[in-house]
Amino acid sequence: MQYALEQSVPFIPGVFTPSEMVKAHNGGAAMIKLFPASVLGTAFIKDVQGPLSHIDIMTTGGITMETASTYLDAGATVVGAGSALVRKDLVESNDWAGLTAETISWVTTCGK
Repeated sequence: MQYALEQSVPFIPGVFTPSEMVKAHNGGAAMIKLFPASVLGTAFIKDVQGPLSHIDIMTTGGITMETASTYLDAGATVVGAGSALVRKDLVESNDWAGLTAETISWVTTCGK
C-alpha cells in the first residue's frame, strides 16, 4: 500500500474483517474491497456502517444483478461484478445484441 501511495497509483485493498478494514483505511486506502461479499452478506455491511461509516466499501464476490442493489442499500459505496456481469453464454454465441441488452439491464437495475 505504501508503494502505491508513493507512486500515486490507485489501489483498493481486499479485506474480510473489520480489523482489516481499519488497517487498510489507516494505511491510506481511500476505499476497501470487501471480499467475498456474498459470504458476509448485507447484514455485515449494515453492522460495520455504524462504527466504520467513514470507510468507503466496494463489495465484490458473488454480486449479481439481482443482489447488487441490496448491497448498495446496505451501505456499500460501489459494487463490483465479475462473471455475473458478462454472461459467458452470450459471448460464446456472439450474441452482441443480447450482451448489450444485459448491460442495459445492469445499468437500469443497479444504477443509482
